[in-house]
Amino acid sequence: QELDRVLQQYQMFKDDQFYDQERRYVSREKEMCKEVAESNLVLAEKVRQEKVPDKAFHQSYIFARSGTVPRRYLTQDQYSNILDGQVKIKTDRHQKEKSETDKQERAEQTYLTQGLAASKQRFIESKASAIKQYQTALNSQ
Repeated sequence: QELDRVLQQYQMFKDDQFYDQERRYVSREKEMCKEVAESNLVLAEKVRQEKVPDKAFHQSYIFARSGTVPRRYLTQDQYSNILDGQVKIKTDRHQKEKSETDKQERAEQTYLTQGLAASKQRFIESKASAIKQYQTALNSQ
């Protein structure tokens, strides 16, 4: 029991040392970050002051009054016409794609139908020839 207590005190002592060392490390890191931030602020302020022009002299221009300027935005009618054109183009494109796919499907269907008809004809012919061979074999006996 005494040994457990001594071990516990020793462990607490080691933990305290570790935490103190960790606190010192964290405080050093904070100090370094503060120094870096201060130097960044000083540098940014210098750059900002270099960019600011001298306020003693301002160049200014006087322009003659210009005539009426056309509107920079579209009217509702123009906007509606443009949108209508876009919708028509889109529907035309969809109709064209649909007709193309329909044509392809019909062509594929006719091809498959012809293939089936040809295979059925071959089957019938082969069956008929087999029957003929069987009948000739029976007649020859």
